[in-house]
Amino acid sequence: MYPLHALLHALPYSMEPNNRDVETALTTLHLKLNEVKNSIQSFTSKLEMGKVVWPDVQENYVTLSSQLNMLQKILNKEKTPQLQNLVLLPLVTSQAEDNNLSQMTDGRIPFLTPEAIPNYLRTKMDLAIEQKETDHSAAAHRISENVLQRQILDINNISEALSDMITQNKESWEESVAGQSNNFNSKLPENEQKELNKLISALDTGKGLRVSARRQNSNR
Repeated sequence: MYPLHALLHALPYSMEPNNRDVETALTTLHLKLNEVKNSIQSFTSKLEMGKVVWPDVQENYVTLSSQLNMLQKILNKEKTPQLQNLVLLPLVTSQAEDNNLSQMTDGRIPFLTPEAIPNYLRTKMDLAIEQKETDHSAAAHRISENVLQRQILDINNISEALSDMITQNKESWEESVAGQSNNFNSKLPENEQKELNKLISALDTGKGLRVSARRQNSNR
């Protein structure tokens, strides 16, 4: 019936938006987010089916990392509008289910009603959380200046004492930990040392990992 961006209108606080820049940025972000979503869905599907080996796991993580880095670069570009400074206003609401809207949001938003808008377009905290924050702020303002300065002084003294203790004992702690590690490795029996090496190899390269036969049969 109508695309999602037709339901929402972006309006900045202090100036009229450049609609072309906003539209371009949203389109680019939408494409990149779909790439991330598809990669996650594909990886999840492989994990659920048990058809994955350790190199594939590493490759999927590299792909996801690259896609997220690209998304961050797009957000940090100078030409990208400051989307956090825009206000979203719903232009169309309906009580009827919208198949297009449901499909675009993967079934999360089947229809956009006035009752649903605060949940999806909320820019403030939940009222209960906001009230708790207000109570905490009021309690903090009731503390007298003398008590506040005394608490700050106590915290600074404790922090300085901890910093001095860590600095003074850092070398001895590092030597102690290194000595304990060497003693542990030297005291391990030969068979336990082999098992430890196998565990390290499994964590580093996935060597020796395999899907159980029961899980393979259940997938069939």
